Amino acid sequence: MKHNEPRNADLFYNMSRLFARYCGRREAVLVKTQKMLEEAVALNPENADFQSEIALQKCMVNDFNAGYQIY
Repeated sequence: MKHNEPRNADLFYNMSRLFARYCGRREAVLVKTQKMLEEAVALNPENADFQSEIALQKCMVNDFNAGYQIY
């Protein structure tokens, strides 16, 4: 995605959501999906959907304090 669509924040966001929901809370996968979200936020930092997805994924890996701070 970084090579073909490096400026497509929505693609990073949607792919991150897809794999986060499908992975069954596997931490290794969620670490990678959070990196995709960080890329989306870097491209479009004002999008509240991106921020709320980061918070949700933080809660999925039992990092509730970080997730609640983002909310």
